[in-house]
Amino acid sequence: MDETNKNSSGRSFTTLCLLMKNSNMDVKYENAIGGKTGWNKKAGYALVSAAKKDGRTLICVILNAETSQQRYEETIALFDYVFNTFRNVEVPTTLLP
Repeated sequence: MDETNKNSSGRSFTTLCLLMKNSNMDVKYENAIGGKTGWNKKAGYALVSAAKKDGRTLICVILNAETSQQRYEETIALFDYVFNTFRNVEVPTTLLP
């Protein structure tokens, strides 16, 4: 994190989200900017994450994955699909309510 007017030296953070770092699961995602993992009986393995590419930021929520690996694989598949399939379109203000 860059320095601020309250902290002149900046800060470093550590994450357990494997999208953000190299691991033996090979699920690092180049465009990932953050993520939070979780698990409980009702939601199974969960992952909420964000990725940024070409000026677009996406948020993905995976619930009830059967394995930890699956939550990452599904997230990467969704990010890749949306980044590669959809584009931003500017809506003229005359069409807005």
